[in-house]
Amino acid sequence: MKKNLYRLLTGFFLAFILDGLSKYWIDTTFTPFQPHPVLGEFFRLTLGYNTGVAFSLFDDSGILPLILTGGIILGGGIWAIVALRRGELSPLTALPIGMIAGGALGNFIDRFPDGRVTDFLDFGLGTWRFATFNLADTAIVTGLVFLMAVMLLEKDGSPGEPDPEQI
Repeated sequence: MKKNLYRLLTGFFLAFILDGLSKYWIDTTFTPFQPHPVLGEFFRLTLGYNTGVAFSLFDDSGILPLILTGGIILGGGIWAIVALRRGELSPLTALPIGMIAGGALGNFIDRFPDGRVTDFLDFGLGTWRFATFNLADTAIVTGLVFLMAVMLLEKDGSPGEPDPEQI
């Protein structure tokens, strides 16, 4: 249990702190909507704000995204803690669950004062641009992919400590 908690907290604090520091730096250094090329036009840092949820869905929906994400964070957090304590999830799932929680809370706190999230990672080619996002979004997606991979690759699907030789 203690190892699981450390893994969960490691993922959580890495995502949460890196997201907060990066948003603070971008917000205090960059002018909104002015791209700064990093890898030419393919990858730029462009400060922008998102009032919706993932990929700007439900843009300008008022307090709805805050309520929605708050409920998901609360419910997911309770589920994760109970499942880990009961041994229903393997120890390898603790780190990605922490990453997801840290990213989700980072965006929630960013959204709380003014209903918007700071985004700045800007990828694309020419006039086609992917939705601008941030490190919290990256932690959430990476955590989800890792979590799904772990759950799919677990051989017997039974919870508990994995064989140390298999790690």
